[in-house]
Amino acid sequence: MIEIHAFDTQEAQSEALARAVGDALRAALGGPA
Repeated sequence: MIEIHAFDTQEAQSEALARAVGDALRAALGGPA
């Protein structure tokens, strides 16, 4: 389950979102965890 947390800055939120999306994409493609 993905939890949404409050971030201090928009930059931090965007970075966390990008990382989560990247991880999900790699998992979907069967890449290294």
